Amino acid sequence: MRKLLLVAWYALVAQVALVSLATVSAPAALAPVTATATINAIDTAKRKVTRMLLDGEGAIVTLDRDERTVRVWDETGRVLRSVGPTGFKRPADVAVDAFRNLYVADEEAGVLVFNPQGQPLATIASPELRKPRAITLDATGAVLVYDDRAQRVLRYR
Repeated sequence: MRKLLLVAWYALVAQVALVSLATVSAPAALAPVTATATINAIDTAKRKVTRMLLDGEGAIVTLDRDERTVRVWDETGRVLRSVGPTGFKRPADVAVDAFRNLYVADEEAGVLVFNPQGQPLATIASPELRKPRAITLDATGAVLVYDDRAQRVLRYR
């Protein structure tokens, strides 16, 4: 009985691995990559972008830890809006919700929320949130924050 279960388990694992491998190795499903935004050379020399993502409308969002600034760029490389450095102490990560609000995990200030125009909406801070390092939003809109000091994920609704 034990051998039969073990063989069945290995067969299931092999099928899952084959399905995963087939899904990953399908290059026909991938769209061609093209360069979109270009940032001029003077700007790139003084930037340290540590996080980059896209908002719901295709704008490029970057976090520059050294300058303590979040910038939103269009496809041509033009800055649409900028948040910071005022209010940021040690920004570590950024996320964007479906309404294009920015969520910035700051290791010393908590999670700062800004509307699409860059104005502050809220601050998420609690005694159990001591050093937010990473942030994301789930499908329901809940904010998930990784606390580096406590080494756990906290969920805020």
